Amino acid sequence: MEKQVEEKIKDIKDSEAFLTRIIQTVREGLLVLYPDFIVLSAYNNFLKTFKVTHQDTIGRKLYELGNHQGYFY
Repeated sequence: MEKQVEEKIKDIKDSEAFLTRIIQTVREGLLVLYPDFIVLSAYNNFLKTFKVTHQDTIGRKLYELGNHQGYFY
């Protein structure tokens, strides 16, 4: 049973890595948000476009980004 769980976890991690690589190729800047608009993930083109880092973005509310300059709302 434990071996099966470990295999499923590996499969999920592999799938997540594969999907992340695909999403990183999208030209638009993408964010993944929780329902309350907290940033779960920010992809490279978003970071480049808005000149921010992961540390500046992950875990913050969407409306807090961009120094409240209205970019994201």
